[in-house]
Formats: sequence, C-alpha cells, structure tokens
Amino acid sequence: MKERIAIALEGEEISQHFGHTTQFCVIELEAGKANQTGNISLQDGDCHSIPVFLQQNQINKLVVGGIGQGAVERLQEANIGVICGAQGNLVSVIEALEKNNLQSTDSLCSGHSDGGCH
Repeated sequence: MKERIAIALEGEEISQHFGHTTQFCVIELEAGKANQTGNISLQDGDCHSIPVFLQQNQINKLVVGGIGQGAVERLQEANIGVICGAQGNLVSVIEALEKNNLQSTDSLCSGHSDGGCH
C-alpha cells in the first residue's frame, strides 16, 4: 500500500514546531522504497490551517518534531497519521521511513492545554 507522507522542514532539518512550518517534503512510500515527489509550501500557515492544507494535498501521514495535542487531533480528524518527535535531517528521516524504523515518540509539546498553538 502506497503512503503519501509530508515531512515538515526547516531548511534541511525536521521542523521542531509544527505551527510554524511552511515547507514540507512529500514522499510516496511503497514496499520500503521512498520516491520524493517534491516540496509543497504553505503561505501564512498556522496549526489550524496546516491540516486542511495537507488533506488538500492528499497526505496520509505527517512527520514532524514538536507538535501539540490539539494539532494532532485536528490531523487525525483529517485522517492524517502523525509521527512526532522526529529529529535530524531529511535524508536520515527518509532512510528511517524506508527501513520502517521511524516511530513516534509521543512527546507532545506542552503549553497547549487551551487548545491553542502558541
């Protein structure tokens, strides 16, 4: 089964703050082989608009560093799985995805108890 995965980026590194992410590398992963399809960019995004943007781009899963519980819930409502706690550069994350070695740490950002992003 092919998955369409967005990897949240800050330059070539994994973004550590989901609500500020505007750049995503999109890969299609099938049978342990990743095919990089390109990057997508969001102008003036926030943690409320990003799930809609990803859904419009037919993303099945998101890889990100830091993310709050409210954002995870909005992504799940949009049928987008989340791998959070990722660190490192794009190449290492793609390699880990191909080897099925990238797992969510479930380490969510704190300070989001009001449902907000800030």
